[in-house]
Amino acid sequence: MKGIASVLELLLTGIILILAFLHFFPQYSIRTNWDSALLELSVKDTLNTIDRLNKTYDFSIMACQGSEFETFMNKTFSPVYSDEAYVWWKEVENLDDQGGISCRVPYFTKGKKETIVDVVVIDDTFYVYSFTLGLGYPY
Repeated sequence: MKGIASVLELLLTGIILILAFLHFFPQYSIRTNWDSALLELSVKDTLNTIDRLNKTYDFSIMACQGSEFETFMNKTFSPVYSDEAYVWWKEVENLDDQGGISCRVPYFTKGKKETIVDVVVIDDTFYVYSFTLGLGYPY
């Protein structure tokens, strides 16, 4: 009978210790929207950088693969520099007669888009077009 009492005391002590650890060190996690905010900020910053470099029109009329736009995005969002994996795409509207090209939208799980409206003068004609940049997470 003494052996059973020792085992019951040991079990009771173990249960009390486990409950005490769960009480003083709760196992919970807090979800934030920092990844969504970072993605939105990255899209806005990239679009502002493209505009301030005066590359909006150049990037609008270039092809998607192997172009200066693709090189710029690869250098900006390489996993070496950004510590993240991103996919990107562009959409150009109202520039079809000038060779505007829109890229195929890749698969993404969460993405953000930002649009800038630009004006270009070609042969004394004003063309108003929009350049949309999309950035997303591929997982």
